[in-house]
Amino acid sequence: MLSFCVIKLLYLVSRDARTHLCVLENPFLKSFSNISESGIQPSQIVDYLINSCGLSSETAVSAAKKIHRSFLNTEKSDSVLKFFRSIGFSRTHIMKLVSLRPRLLLSSVDKTLKPKLKPFQDLGLSGSELAEVIASNPGILTRGLRTQILPSLEVITSYVGTGENMSKTLKRSRWLANPGGRLLPNIDFLRNQNVPDSRIAYLMMNQPGNLAMKPDYMKKVVETLKGLGFKPESKLFTVGIHTLVSMSKSTWQTKIKLLKDLGWSEEQIFAAFRRFPVFMTCSMKKMRLGMDFYANALNWDASNVSKHPKLLMFSFKERIIPRFEVWKMLMSKELVSKEQPTLVTAWSMSEKNFLQKYVEKYKDIVPDLMKVYKMRN
Repeated sequence: MLSFCVIKLLYLVSRDARTHLCVLENPFLKSFSNISESGIQPSQIVDYLINSCGLSSETAVSAAKKIHRSFLNTEKSDSVLKFFRSIGFSRTHIMKLVSLRPRLLLSSVDKTLKPKLKPFQDLGLSGSELAEVIASNPGILTRGLRTQILPSLEVITSYVGTGENMSKTLKRSRWLANPGGRLLPNIDFLRNQNVPDSRIAYLMMNQPGNLAMKPDYMKKVVETLKGLGFKPESKLFTVGIHTLVSMSKSTWQTKIKLLKDLGWSEEQIFAAFRRFPVFMTCSMKKMRLGMDFYANALNWDASNVSKHPKLLMFSFKERIIPRFEVWKMLMSKELVSKEQPTLVTAWSMSEKNFLQKYVEKYKDIVPDLMKVYKMRN
């Protein structure tokens, strides 16, 4: 930590034209300043990263520490930057790329970068779209071409195709590696459990990390879901997978206990989980707040809420409370009745639909309706 601070201080001092203090003269920086025969000093590398790559001073110092031992001159790095610009990378893309993987500046354009980017270009990625993919996941360019990149792309495109779906997947696929290690075993297992290819593609695009878990753990998760009554063929099965792996076993058990303390039976908890798995990702604070509101405002017990578990997911400040206030005003004017959509439906509507059906429709009859609704902000 001391070394980092001294480096930054001396760099800032060195930028003063009246000062010619060399970073190497400080004894604290010996571990940092293993100068190559080219005479490139750490402060010069930091300067290069700021001026040529757009990094901030602090980020540049951090990046310089990772490459200074191999940074012989700016010629190779200049060629790397020139190459990225020539294929559509903006200054922002380059800044993000270098800040996350500064060693890419030491890469050979012809031997490393071009060959590794060609498979993506062959699949139709180019310009800013290609830049977004690589800048979002620069680790791609550190992977082996034949051992990791090509096999992974073959698996990905076989499920999600090319175009937008592929771009979306690649931006999230930080696990892009040897597909034979975890990806393919997990896919084969899910297919053997009758999980449709369309749902495997869903996981690949939206929660790729779920397919990168250890195969033994994947089997435990699947068996747990089946034990709770989930059908592998259903859409909710893959949602259940993501929900379970998003929290630790202890967190899961703690939430189960909390819901029981709030009056839910085990049967109600698991029925709600089968109906809407992601409700279990709610914070415990939100679960308590929700049950308290529905009990006090509507006199609902656990049975009522468990039938509509998504209600625990909605924002109370932005959705539940303001829509409830509107509903109460309409009820007081006898403008909504049992034959019209229920309150649960009103809470579940999109913002646009709710405004049309319950605010704009009655704004002339109940002038304060819009005012009440806008009070949420």
